[in-house]
Amino acid sequence: ADAVCFDVDTTDCMDAAIDEIAKFATKEKEVVELTLRAMRGGMTFREALAKRLEIIQPSTDLFNDFLRCHPPRLTPGI
Repeated sequence: ADAVCFDVDTTDCMDAAIDEIAKFATKEKEVVELTLRAMRGGMTFREALAKRLEIIQPSTDLFNDFLRCHPPRLTPGI
């Protein structure tokens, strides 16, 4: 394989990235509501992720600004 990809939210990294980025983009309330709805079985993970990204409207500038203010916090011992 040319690349390996895995989920690092609240495992390798101490934070859930989409929640923190939503907060930074002032979209936390809407994103949390969708997350809870998905966790209750109201929609699939894929649907919830697509809707959350639609709300946040991530861009390279947003990520760069976010990372300048919130450097990654790795879980101790990882």
